[in-house]
Amino acid sequence: MENRYTLAEVARILGVSKNTIKYRVRKLSPEMTEKIDGIVYLSSDGLNQLKNQTKTDKNRAKNQQEPEKNNEVESERSGSLETIQILKEQLDRAQAEIDQKNEQILHLMESLKAEQTINIQSQRLLAERNEQILKLEAEKKPRGFLSIFRRNKSTEAS
Repeated sequence: MENRYTLAEVARILGVSKNTIKYRVRKLSPEMTEKIDGIVYLSSDGLNQLKNQTKTDKNRAKNQQEPEKNNEVESERSGSLETIQILKEQLDRAQAEIDQKNEQILHLMESLKAEQTINIQSQRLLAERNEQILKLEAEKKPRGFLSIFRRNKSTEAS
């Protein structure tokens, strides 16, 4: 065997675990491996064959992961669409409630304005009545002893 590599070296070169290399070496032909003092060595041809297998396995794994990723993306997208739909419905309900409350507020403001107008009118009428009462009371009050006679003379003259 010209160039020899230990299983640990092959694992490092290919970027996989030593156990993965042990498993794959069992499938190689015996001419590609050699055991010296309990250490298994791999020939350059064996290394090249494992490189090809590793590339193939990585591509296969990648191809298997892509549909899974696509499914995940599609699942997330449909979940997002459902969430968006739910949020739109909630927003529509909230907007309807806001519109209803705005109408109620407008109605209450109109009622309050009408009530304030009535109160102002009531206050004016009350003030006018108070003035009339004060005038009547002022006319009925005697001004003195002689004022009684003066009224009587004026009522007699007429």
